[in-house]
Amino acid sequence: MVVASRLGIRGDAPWLADRIGGWTTVTLITRCALFALGVVAAGMTAAVFNVLQIPHFLFVSGLVLVAVAEWLLRNRRLFGAGIEEALEVAGLLLIAFDIVDGTGDAQGIRASLMLAVALILAGTRLLNPLLITLAALALSVTIDLTIAADRPVAVPAAIAACVFCFSAAAMALALGRLQFRRPSYDRVLDWLVVAMP
Repeated sequence: MVVASRLGIRGDAPWLADRIGGWTTVTLITRCALFALGVVAAGMTAAVFNVLQIPHFLFVSGLVLVAVAEWLLRNRRLFGAGIEEALEVAGLLLIAFDIVDGTGDAQGIRASLMLAVALILAGTRLLNPLLITLAALALSVTIDLTIAADRPVAVPAAIAACVFCFSAAAMALALGRLQFRRPSYDRVLDWLVVAMP
């Protein structure tokens, strides 16, 4: 699908339709519009569950959003369409926020760690380099907050987070020599090399 979109080949060409297997994607503008629509739908879903006074409405609405995103991926065979990405990310973030809110540490180490976990799960499931890069950045913030919480340490928090970022970029650069069958893996490594330093 990536090669066909780069070369401007229609997806219904017989030789291409056999290889795609029913998967569909959209243009960048449509993807952005559907992502915004998915974010609105996720917010409305959480609001409805809140109005209905469902206990742990964030967790329940997150599960519903992830289930709908998985249905779109499996049954409608959407890839990079935007709406399934928004629903998956929003659902996992709502679940993470409910877990953090239950612990009483809504703005600390646990929040940034749960954010990193939610983003890495969504990024690997959707093969999205932006989400995986954001997860690595959130993990860097977690390292910074964890070390900053322990005041009598020899290594300053910013230096430890910096070492993590440069190590992740160096590892991504080293892995860039490998040949991957999926273009998304190459994009993940490219984004990590650029964003982490």
